[in-house]
This record gives sequence, structure tokens and C-alpha cells, in this order.
Amino acid sequence: MASCSNPPNTGQREQAQPTDYPVNPAPFISNCVCCWKNFDSFKIAILNAAARARATGNIRYDSRMTVYSHPATLQCVDCEEGVKKRFTQLLSSMYKISKDSEGYINLDCTQTAAMYLLKGTSVMTHLIPVEYQTGIKLPRR
Repeated sequence: MASCSNPPNTGQREQAQPTDYPVNPAPFISNCVCCWKNFDSFKIAILNAAARARATGNIRYDSRMTVYSHPATLQCVDCEEGVKKRFTQLLSSMYKISKDSEGYINLDCTQTAAMYLLKGTSVMTHLIPVEYQTGIKLPRR
């Protein structure tokens, strides 16, 4: 039977290799349900894209992402000035719209459209710094 022995102490600290990159909860200004749903959707989309890229060795941009909104006027500046204002600029081929049982509008968008809708919001700024968001634009019509 083999015994387990510890490696000799060399006086140097061994660095632990990161196994995962956890995402901390977003620091939203308000407790907007749309923002939380969008944060979860965006986080899942990023993690899925990273896993796909790691498995296949290339990045694909054809997957879709859900962006949530609410038809009522909301107190959240991100929802009113960000998502709702930019929605009118999307082409109809960039999204499919549906409504869930809670009354939220679900926009099943292309990645480009979803990132454009969330650009500058606290949802995206928590995961992607503002200086990296400047290049996010809609394709020319």
C-alpha cells in the first residue's frame, strides 16, 4: 500500500491555480427585477460562450440571449433610458418578442442586439468595464 507524503517545505508559497472565475452579485442602484433578470441572462450567456469557446477552440456569435423589460414605467434609469430607449432602434429581424406570465417582456435577441440594449447599464458595466463598451454598435441598416 502506497503512503501519501507531503512535499518538502522549500519556504516558498505555492500559488493556488484558479479553478473558476466567480461573478459577484451586481451592485444595482435599485432592486429592479428586470435588471436582476438581465444580469442573470447576460452572465449565463457569457459563461456559455466561454465554455463553448474552450471546448471548440473558436468563438461563435450566432447564439441568442434574452433581454427582459416591463411595459409599465419603471423607476430604474437603466430600464427606462437604456433598454426601452434603444429598443426602438433594433431591426425586427434581431429579436423575437414574447410576454411571460408575470407580465415581463422577453426579447430573444441576437448577441449584437442584446449587448446594444444593455450597453451602459449597470448590468453590463458590472461585467464589462465602460471603456470596452464603446465599440458596441448595431450593424448598419
